Amino acid sequence: MALFPVQGIFDDDFVVMLIPIDDADPMSVVAEKVAHHAAGRRVAPQPGPLRVRFHGQVLADTATVADAGVAPARCAAGGVSMSHVEDGWADALELGELWEGDIIDVELHGEQILLVHHVGGEILAFQGMCPHQEVLLADGNWNDESGVLECPGHHWQFDMRTGNGLNPTGCRLYRFPVRVADEQIQVGIPSDGVRHHNRANDS
Repeated sequence: MALFPVQGIFDDDFVVMLIPIDDADPMSVVAEKVAHHAAGRRVAPQPGPLRVRFHGQVLADTATVADAGVAPARCAAGGVSMSHVEDGWADALELGELWEGDIIDVELHGEQILLVHHVGGEILAFQGMCPHQEVLLADGNWNDESGVLECPGHHWQFDMRTGNGLNPTGCRLYRFPVRVADEQIQVGIPSDGVRHHNRANDS
């Protein structure tokens, strides 16, 4: 039994949890644990049961964590998704290089990433290119008080506390795990060999 960092993206919120999961846990138990810690507490009650997905494929409720060969790392809307994030922490910046209220873009392992240091201390990491036409978001109009970023291309707006699109709605920025270790801001890059970049037609 171990505690795994699980990021849950739900319709109304984004939560980060430490969930006790064992290799022998079936996917039905993994989903129940996420629901217990999030749905109805941190986020609104969900309209249906959670399903565990890996690389876009829904896993059988009876499949165990060991069967899947993955460690819990992140969730997707309406379900739990997993990948080997814990093996891919990359140094992005020293903490002192990103002041509160600032944003900056970095490139790590081929991923264009936007780092946001919110007033109050929270640091988040999102895809650095707009889902619309891949314009660099760091060049946009950033309001550190509201937490809203407007893309310089066609003025799409995003809530940079969740990554959700505000204008238009219905799109979402991909969110990367982020942590601070030894005064270094580190970003978790999933080691699944794909680009982590939502587009407007598949967000």
